[in-house]
Amino acid sequence: MKKILSFFFVLCVLVPFSTAIAQEVTPSIVDTTIPVSEGIRTAVNAWLETSAPAPLPYWAITYVGEENEETGDIFVSVVALAVADHNVQWRITDNSVVTWMGSVIVHADQTVEVYSDGGYAEDQARKVGGKLATPLLDGGGGNVRFPWDSGTSMMYGTRGVHAAGGGADYAVGFSAVDFLGGNDLGSGVASDRVYAVATGEVDYVCQDPVTTLIRTENTETNDYYIYAHLLENLHLTEGYTFYQGDYIGSLKHGTFDDNCGWAEQTAQHYHLHFGFKFSGGYFAMEGCVLSLSSQKWTCGTKTITTGQFIMNGWGMDPNASGDDANAYSQQTNFWDYMLLGASEMWDQFIIQNMPDHTANQFLYALYNGISVSVRVARVMVYSNINLGHLVAAVIFGLGIKAVLGLAEFVMFLFKAWKSLIPIIGA
Repeated sequence: MKKILSFFFVLCVLVPFSTAIAQEVTPSIVDTTIPVSEGIRTAVNAWLETSAPAPLPYWAITYVGEENEETGDIFVSVVALAVADHNVQWRITDNSVVTWMGSVIVHADQTVEVYSDGGYAEDQARKVGGKLATPLLDGGGGNVRFPWDSGTSMMYGTRGVHAAGGGADYAVGFSAVDFLGGNDLGSGVASDRVYAVATGEVDYVCQDPVTTLIRTENTETNDYYIYAHLLENLHLTEGYTFYQGDYIGSLKHGTFDDNCGWAEQTAQHYHLHFGFKFSGGYFAMEGCVLSLSSQKWTCGTKTITTGQFIMNGWGMDPNASGDDANAYSQQTNFWDYMLLGASEMWDQFIIQNMPDHTANQFLYALYNGISVSVRVARVMVYSNINLGHLVAAVIFGLGIKAVLGLAEFVMFLFKAWKSLIPIIGA
């Protein structure tokens, strides 16, 4: 009995003690997505030790800006990692891992000031200082443009509405959608260039060796937007202001996986992970409205679901005539490859290698007919139009032409043979 009581006594003493030790772990930087100097790491660690905005022990630096020549200030972006082991692999889009996102300014004297506060899900009222990333005016609007080339389209991603890289944890109330493009999706699809949907200043950056993610804030409207999977460029820095329609950067092609983003896509495809905040369950861009409940876009009288295309500039899908938007995916048809190959063979191996000669009227007419057909086919192939019906019509016409030509040739031989009968005595 005494041994049992002794065991429970030791258990009651050690468990609270061990818990207290776990809770008293000093917050510190355990990972960085880019190389970071020891001076920056030391300054941020000192700030975390006394002013960590979230009660978590493990933190990561995701960006360090250039030093301001006049003030010596340096922008630094950090995230809080809700992990049990600081060696665990993490992504910026992990909801259960990244629970705070924000930026600080490291001054020349190594003091640290909060620049943007990403909020903390378990304590919504907590305000560390600086800017709180909870938009007051959200839900977009008709004045918010789509983030790709005007007059072109991108596909609404099959994941529908999902977390904006941490979702409601580090970007309070944020959601995201994907906009997909590709070199094989047709001439009407947007390039990999991304443009600002609204005016905003970059207040957070996640940069790794592969891609960059930024968050922008409009201080006048308190609107925030997130753009992910960008290739690094000089403007993707904290404090830089993009005005609506400004070129932000290009998107990463193909499959990749790193701290600041990931994608499984073909080498010809690229997509923008775009973060925003709903208002009353709706988000508007140009003439289109996205519903959180249905996860569908309504553009005028059209409803666009995942896997369909949206055009920038008209506030509707590309098929304004009412055709099924899926048809605009412009998947390459079998006959496209056949005609393209035939066209190349005709040009390279027949036309260019034919010797100079006096044109025969029959061959000249046949050649011109085929040449015109092939040229029309080439134009339509490069436009990526489904040529199934056209090919059938062309082949049918050429078949008839060949039959008539053969009949004419047989008649020519018969007449020639008849004209030679008196000479050979038949």
